[in-house]
Amino acid sequence: MRHAGAARWAFNHAIGMKVAAHQEWRHRVQVLVDSGIPEVEARKGCGYRYRRSRPCRST
Repeated sequence: MRHAGAARWAFNHAIGMKVAAHQEWRHRVQVLVDSGIPEVEARKGCGYRYRRSRPCRST
């Protein structure tokens, strides 16, 4: 189990990055909502930082 520390660090780092990105996104949504845009539209307007490389296909 000599790599357990590195794996734990990598997991915690990834979770930290995800939480920080989500908080930034929530802040941008809140700024738009405060400016008078409905929350549903603000959520769509902010977009996502990381998108899939190919669009999803609907079947």
